[in-house]
Amino acid sequence: MSFRSVVALTAVGFALWAVASPAHATFHFMQIEQVVGGVGGNTAAQAIQLRMRSGSQNFVSQSRIRAFDATGANPVIIINIASDVPNGLLGDRVLITTAAFNSLTSPTCVPNFTMTNPIPASYLAAGSLTFEDDSGIIYWRLSWGGAAYTGSNTGSPTNDANGNFGPPFGSALPTAGASSLRFNGTASALSTTNLADYSITAGAAVMTNNARNSFTITLGACCPAAGGCTEFQSAAVCMASGGVYQGNGTSCASAPCAPTTGACCLPNGSCLADQTAGTCGAAGGAFEGAGTNCGTANCPVTTGACCAANGSCAELVESECDSSGGHFEGLGSVCTPNPCPVVPVGACCTGDGHCHVDPADDCALHGGFYFGDGTNCTTSTCVCFRGDANCDGVLNNFDIDPFVAALLDSGSPTPPEAYEQLVANAGACWEQRGCWADLNCDGSFNNFDIDPFVNCRINAPPPGAPCECAG
Repeated sequence: MSFRSVVALTAVGFALWAVASPAHATFHFMQIEQVVGGVGGNTAAQAIQLRMRSGSQNFVSQSRIRAFDATGANPVIIINIASDVPNGLLGDRVLITTAAFNSLTSPTCVPNFTMTNPIPASYLAAGSLTFEDDSGIIYWRLSWGGAAYTGSNTGSPTNDANGNFGPPFGSALPTAGASSLRFNGTASALSTTNLADYSITAGAAVMTNNARNSFTITLGACCPAAGGCTEFQSAAVCMASGGVYQGNGTSCASAPCAPTTGACCLPNGSCLADQTAGTCGAAGGAFEGAGTNCGTANCPVTTGACCAANGSCAELVESECDSSGGHFEGLGSVCTPNPCPVVPVGACCTGDGHCHVDPADDCALHGGFYFGDGTNCTTSTCVCFRGDANCDGVLNNFDIDPFVAALLDSGSPTPPEAYEQLVANAGACWEQRGCWADLNCDGSFNNFDIDPFVNCRINAPPPGAPCECAG
């Protein structure tokens, strides 16, 4: 066969190869240029940017991206690219992002494709990412995690002269801030090693789509409504939570939040530091204003000791003391030691048959019978024995004359002489006349009690029982 025939057959062979293998010829010269594992700690916000090493590499519909764990196992298809992109010059990009990533850039990111699955969070510390065709030929591999990554570093020699992309990049994919892991070489550069070729961007990453539009990750400090400061937040996320965005690229150190806490003056003159207006009010204090501190706050004393009639003490404001019936001892006075005089108290029976523990003077003021200092109310202290006019505990005819004597001078504060001559314990019994003499239970002792008394004598109750109330 002549040399010319050999040349012709070779040309035909190459032509047939080109027709039969269009995918291999139209996307395989490609770099994984940038990877974002997370933004501001949000690992749901991810981005992968491919860059064409040659022209006419935009027919990517038969390619895919896969992720592997730290051992190079458990592959996950990040995306199976199903369509081509329009621009295919040297250096043109293909941008793939998660939906959560797009709102964290300025302007809002418009990717070429949306990730079917993000890189698993457990792969971000150490793992591997491959750009390959649908049959599994790896055209570019990016591994990270240093010695923690123990999987394969190999791939096709199409973009790496020896087909070994290792050793891996020395640390994890960036997730905490706004950086990316970026290829340092030119658009046409081959891979040497991931360790030598990649670095984490010093500032915010800039991502570019196939339409050649760029999108910068824009994060800054956020001042939440509840106080404090949060870094690495987008303006949208910050303002959606009611916070104040401090600007792109700011930090809590460079743009500190205005204080929302301050000194809180309590009624006793003490001071609580670092309180919000709400927490101060809940503690019963007066908020001195945001940014104030207890070192300069002049907290006035607004409480004092309040003495109750029984000698107990509570530290209250004067108006509270007055409304409780206590005696205010003055601003700044305290209950330790107790400044309140101890007033003896005892059981007091009022005319309605109720018992109260009161001082003797209060009992007398309310027309009650005072049983003596230190006595207590029991279930039988103030039993209202209606009809027992001489207080001997028995209902009989000996109650008639005392009843009549009492009725003739029922309003007297002291027992009438005629009553005293008939009743042994006249003073104490007279104090309880509102109980034994009020037969119609209208709260008074008068002529309207006569008929019920007579009826009780005619129709006497069982022994030991009082007359029934005729009201």
